[in-house]
Amino acid sequence: MKATTKKSKNEGKNNSRKPSVRESKSTPAKRVRPLAPKQFVDIIEHMNDGVVVLDKDWHYVYVNQKATIMLQRQKPSDLIGRHIWTEYPEGVGQPFQLAYEKAMREQIPIVFEDHYEPWDLWFENRIYPSPEGLLILFTEISDRKRIESLLNERQYFLQKILDTEPGTVYIYDLEERRNVYVNRFWLLAFGYTEEETQAMGNQLLNQIIHPDDLTRVLEHHEIWRQASNDDLREIDYRVQTKTGEWRWLHSREVPFARDEVGNVKQILGITHDITVRKQVEKALRESEEKFSKVFYASPIPLSINRASDGRYVEVNGSFLERSGFQREEVIGHTAQEMGVWVNPAEREKMRRILREQGSLRDFEGQFRTKSGRVGTALLFREIIELAGEKHFIGTSLDITERKRMEEALRESEKRYQLISTVASDYMFSTQLDADGRLTLNWVTGAFESITGYTLEEYVAHGGWRSTLHPDDLAIDDRDLENLRANKPVISEVRTFTKDGKLVWVRVYAQPVLDVESKKLTGIYGAVQDITDRKRAEEGLRQLNEELEGRIAARTEELAAAMIRAQESDRLKSAFLATMSHELRTPLNSIIGFTGVILRGLAGPLNDEQNIQLGMIRDSAHHLLALINDVLDISKIEAGQLEIIKRPFNMRQAIESVLRIVQPLADKKNLQLGTIIGTNIDTITNDRRRVEQVLINLVNNAIKFTERGEVSIECQIRDGWLETSVRDSGIGIKPEDVDRLFKPFQQIDTGLARSHDGTGLGLAICKRLVTLMGGEITVESQWGIGSTFKFTLPI
Repeated sequence: MKATTKKSKNEGKNNSRKPSVRESKSTPAKRVRPLAPKQFVDIIEHMNDGVVVLDKDWHYVYVNQKATIMLQRQKPSDLIGRHIWTEYPEGVGQPFQLAYEKAMREQIPIVFEDHYEPWDLWFENRIYPSPEGLLILFTEISDRKRIESLLNERQYFLQKILDTEPGTVYIYDLEERRNVYVNRFWLLAFGYTEEETQAMGNQLLNQIIHPDDLTRVLEHHEIWRQASNDDLREIDYRVQTKTGEWRWLHSREVPFARDEVGNVKQILGITHDITVRKQVEKALRESEEKFSKVFYASPIPLSINRASDGRYVEVNGSFLERSGFQREEVIGHTAQEMGVWVNPAEREKMRRILREQGSLRDFEGQFRTKSGRVGTALLFREIIELAGEKHFIGTSLDITERKRMEEALRESEKRYQLISTVASDYMFSTQLDADGRLTLNWVTGAFESITGYTLEEYVAHGGWRSTLHPDDLAIDDRDLENLRANKPVISEVRTFTKDGKLVWVRVYAQPVLDVESKKLTGIYGAVQDITDRKRAEEGLRQLNEELEGRIAARTEELAAAMIRAQESDRLKSAFLATMSHELRTPLNSIIGFTGVILRGLAGPLNDEQNIQLGMIRDSAHHLLALINDVLDISKIEAGQLEIIKRPFNMRQAIESVLRIVQPLADKKNLQLGTIIGTNIDTITNDRRRVEQVLINLVNNAIKFTERGEVSIECQIRDGWLETSVRDSGIGIKPEDVDRLFKPFQQIDTGLARSHDGTGLGLAICKRLVTLMGGEITVESQWGIGSTFKFTLPI
């Protein structure tokens, strides 16, 4: 913090003007009176930072008002002259004490942020040492940490939105010609990893865009450079997946960032897969081409007439051949003008049917060719729409030579009708009437035996929907929507017969769409009575339910016993968790005050007192470790331990662990080594639990190593964060490895029993790592050393 003095109004104006060379040379330097000590104190008292000064014996010699409040005292005199660790014994062993001692010991300034667990607050500390003591400036940053956490959570939330968007979200740099961001959908849909995408660099488009589309895409990017902020542009192109498949994409893009001269530098886009749509469009084009080929190459006479005036707009070669007219004699004329109709009454009847029904089927009429020959034809007409105007497409089948075969045809029809009547199902046909409603055209087969109605009675009653069970109307609505979308349907519904009997039927329906409008113009289908089958299925279902009931009854006692056992286990874990928590608080005070006495802060001790108090402190530490382990294992078993995942720097977490365990290694003259990969940075997980696992593993390694070293290695392998703790200790026998991670078990090797411990540490490590989404393993060689490794998702 810089000390500033208030400038006068004139002084401020003079400072805004640069003095001339002459003024600089002639004006003598102004003498500035240094600030008095009282002024420094006033400044410090008004600082937003807490400021304390400790002498080299750790006594407070100065505390400003802000520090007094943050240290939870009424006035500075409550602390002046008092020993810091006597006033705050719960801080003994905390990172703050370690940092203060390191700064004093090494005479180096230290700046760090850490969480003060006894108060559940975050502080930023700036420590400035001198041979006489420490100047400490500290600021509570809990609100800032909460804001950072909230920002991280929002960033995480935004990332989840982007990852769940059902399309590729990307940011493309027009200058670098590469994607600087793609969401998770790109990786899932196209198979490229993020590393592979970035590795393509400015060759991205050349490698994934279809060669036929590349120039168009590059031109599209070039015109983006001068776009305005409101521009939204779209483009279709093909992209190759990692497996070699070509996909059609539709991109919608907007400006995202501009360069220093205002040109668009980056664009933000969202793409959706339109491969199916493109395939449908291609199929439609092919269908139209096929229709055109069929129309002109068909051996059946085909014609297209305007519905408004009946004039011919197109005919095929077979029509001209059969009628004997030339093309110019037909196009633009009506059949009446050409004298085609032999009987005008038949023409009027055909026009009336077309007006009422919108189509014509099997209409028999007599016609006259250009040469005057009279024959009989069957006429068919359907409505199509061309250029927004209704037309009739029609065929005419010359049946003159077939009239003599009518009797044989009638006999054949009788036989067909007989077969249809005795069949177990019936077929039907519907079409849209003038009001857009589906009406029943005809039925065959067992219609009357299934429904009890004649066709006329059925139509008069209201048709299909009027006989459906009310609960099945929604199924019919769904089927109709599928048919409108040109999808055939198969469904099973309940319908009432004429006498009120409820029967199950299976319906097979096929849509018929208008060629031009693609709208539903009719339905063909069949209906089958499946009542007997449904009854059999219901009987089977009841039998299954009866069997399930018997099984449930047989297992009821076992389930009740399991519930009682689980409840007993849960109550045990909850009791241990509660008792452990109540025991920790007085133990922390015992450890803190014992440490203060051992340091001689309360007066000198003789050798025996030092030994006895040391035993008390060590026993308290051992008991506290046991209670902490019991508390953790109880919380885990009771389902009360919560994993709080937030982004944190793994490298900093390892350094924090090293600061804590270094004194233990120094006490045994062991080397602590680290190998941390250059790409180790931020991961998202529970930092407190990650550090707890790492501290436990390193403590174990130091405990069972008498000479050599303990090393920590952290690398990213195969998309996972892998952390190993390796030691040159006594190792583990192969037959004992399976017992390592079981609670309340220690390996009784003689050597191992000479080390204290609860037998819970590794069990807690394994369960914490599992809760955090990873796994822990061990490799050991008896007499040589062990390596414990745990992996976590990045």
